[in-house]
Amino acid sequence: MIGLDEIERLARAATPGEWSVGTLRPRSCGMEWVSSPDMSHIADCSEAVALTEWGLCGRVEPEQIEANAAYIAAANPAAILALIARLRAAEAGIGELRAVLFWAQVEKAPLRQQEIDSIRRVLKTHRALTEEQAP
Repeated sequence: MIGLDEIERLARAATPGEWSVGTLRPRSCGMEWVSSPDMSHIADCSEAVALTEWGLCGRVEPEQIEANAAYIAAANPAAILALIARLRAAEAGIGELRAVLFWAQVEKAPLRQQEIDSIRRVLKTHRALTEEQAP
């Protein structure tokens, strides 16, 4: 899996702005592309066949081409950078929770057991997610 820093680097290097999907009418012809706000070409999603690691796997239906183009447009650099910022903020919050839990254990602070259990559940979930995504 690609690391967060690499995804951020790629997003910053890509054409900026929110991307949109262009369609050649009629939609049934399957001509879809993604462009930037200044109408620069980002991606052509109009291939008639899909290529997988096993080779050609047949015709891609116009609906799938349209869905692929919409996904690529939604995963524009601005959206990816916003998601990265949210993830990093959440990770910082986990760090704060760890500090509170450590302080509560060391100082024997009057946290209720329910609060301590809640903090432990959050940390356990975060640890499991982090381990899943490790390269």
